[in-house]
Amino acid sequence: MIAWAFDALIGSTLLMLLVLAVRRPVAHLFGATWAYALWVLPALRLVMPQMPSLSTPVSFPSITVVLPAVERAAAAPLPADAGPGQWVSILLALWAGGAVAFLIWHQSAYSAFLLSIGSSPRKGDPEEFGGVRVIESEAVDGPVAIGVLDKRIVVPPLFNWRYTPAEQRLALEHELIHHRRGDLWWNMLALGVLALNWFNPIAHFAFRAFRADQELACDAAITRKSPDRRHDYASALVKAASPPGLVAACPLNHVDFLKRRLKLMKSHRATRARTLGGFAAVGVIAAGGLALSSPGLAQRDDDIGEVVVQAMERDGALITPAEEATIRAKCGESADGSHGISLRGRDGAL
Repeated sequence: MIAWAFDALIGSTLLMLLVLAVRRPVAHLFGATWAYALWVLPALRLVMPQMPSLSTPVSFPSITVVLPAVERAAAAPLPADAGPGQWVSILLALWAGGAVAFLIWHQSAYSAFLLSIGSSPRKGDPEEFGGVRVIESEAVDGPVAIGVLDKRIVVPPLFNWRYTPAEQRLALEHELIHHRRGDLWWNMLALGVLALNWFNPIAHFAFRAFRADQELACDAAITRKSPDRRHDYASALVKAASPPGLVAACPLNHVDFLKRRLKLMKSHRATRARTLGGFAAVGVIAAGGLALSSPGLAQRDDDIGEVVVQAMERDGALITPAEEATIRAKCGESADGSHGISLRGRDGAL
């Protein structure tokens, strides 16, 4: 179990690095939605079981080791396997405690944010958009989608005054797409992955990139749906610029990310070729990444053949357990006789 967890964390980190390396080329060639879809790979790798080896075994000829007949003193029994050391237990406790503390901290911050917003209905129009309640709160600087079960869109005061009718509709449509795509659920899942990797700086960097790709995918959906309203949408992004918010919510825009979003506005186009290319690219990256990050698929399981240790009998004794363990260690094998090792005397009997 410990080995599986270690392999899963290492494999997930390797896939994070892979996605970080290819996300921008994939978004440029095929669209932001396909780059966003790649982030399911690290999460999937965390729950994958160890796969059986698919490599072709390589057989080697048997090796015969002949022991000379010598007097042997009674050997002491081999010590029992003591199992993982105490330090392993300490590290596991630190890892689990850090993950729990990380989740508690974020959940507490999100709960405090929800309390600061309240649930009073909005006094202005609209009070509902696309079947989702719209509420007003001074706790936000721009439109925000909140609630995985009780879905709501929060807008700042004077929303109707600062935004034109077209900008209002596009800003609310952006948050509605987050709800319809289940992005808040994906944020919760990503937060869980980050909690398991709380000690890993690569995971924190990957989470920020995941959230950026989520917003770009939402931008792409808006501009494909209303291509003639790109100017209004860009204006809404500028007006909604705000500092980074809570990871569980979906604010319309971050100030430090605004420039890139505006720059990519013209590249959000959908064609049949880009869709097919994106599907193929994600499939190839997923298959290759999961195979290379899984020890069972990547490692070569060579069969070294049978190692025969032949002993010369003397006084009915062959070899002691200590000598047997030494021979097996020198042959590169474990003491349980795995990988075809056998011990026998001249007559073939052990």
